[in-house]
Amino acid sequence: MSSQTLINESYAALETVLRAQLAGVRIEPLTAGDLDVESGKIIAKPPAVLLVFRREELAPQNQAGLLYSSRQNYMVICGAENLRSLDAERIGALELLGRVADVLARAKLTLQATPEPVFVELRRVELAQMELEGTWYSIEVELLGYSSYSGVAA
Repeated sequence: MSSQTLINESYAALETVLRAQLAGVRIEPLTAGDLDVESGKIIAKPPAVLLVFRREELAPQNQAGLLYSSRQNYMVICGAENLRSLDAERIGALELLGRVADVLARAKLTLQATPEPVFVELRRVELAQMELEGTWYSIEVELLGYSSYSGVAA
């Protein structure tokens, strides 16, 4: 029997914890509709928190190779809108990013696929976009858990 930290379940857990604390903010996975395909710019309507799965790193934890530590990496992209000025919009995006970081810092997520909770760690904050289309900042987070496999083909 395997109990991997499933990516779709992790997405849902991140969305749930953020929605519980950030009323009135759109929170969902980044989709093609949120991007201008030609330029790659974010065109989503702020305020929004957009989630992007980037990768999962696995490291074996036993000799049999059936238990792995798991580090799922996500970018959480935050954008705010303020029609007064670009500076006010930048400040709003940074304030939203701070709220997101406060919610996610060492959050404990319960997933059906794993018997143990999955913990969130903050990794890096950076500017994602500063254009007339909007100011967006991102925070990189990692979900720390375990994945086990049955090894049915072994």
